[in-house]
Amino acid sequence: MDERERHAWFEGVYADTHRQMSLALLRILRLYPILRDVGNEILEDTYVELFRNSEKLREHPNIRAWLTKTLKYKACDRLREKQREYRRFVPWVEETERVLYVETSPEGDYLRSESLERLRRVIASRVGARGLAILEARYVEKVPVKELAARLGMSPAALKMQIFRWKKKLAKERWEM
Repeated sequence: MDERERHAWFEGVYADTHRQMSLALLRILRLYPILRDVGNEILEDTYVELFRNSEKLREHPNIRAWLTKTLKYKACDRLREKQREYRRFVPWVEETERVLYVETSPEGDYLRSESLERLRRVIASRVGARGLAILEARYVEKVPVKELAARLGMSPAALKMQIFRWKKKLAKERWEM
């Protein structure tokens, strides 16, 4: 298949399936609200995967099923990635691993999503909503300290000290979730 045919095939599949995949993504985002900020990226990644594998998939008997399955896998990957990122600033890793990593079934993924939301509420109750937002920006979104400090109107040293204090405060406490 030459490049022109490949692009034409991909555009045809995209036009036929984009609405259905968008609706499938909405259903996934209802189950995993923590993924709302990366929903479009998940859909884009799915179509990038389709384009990369277009040579093999051209003869696939059910492209929509393949796309739906790939979309679910991409969402689960993002959920696991977010959980790993949260573990970076959650000092009580042993307890959270028991809560967050239940099993690798759809029900387990739902439970992990619920546990992650509960974990966010617990952290917010200890360091405040602003503290949670700053910790998420630093460790989950990977915003550099200098950039984050500039956004907040404070020096990088002051921000580092505040993050250190919040992490120390979280490390001192043990609680049941």
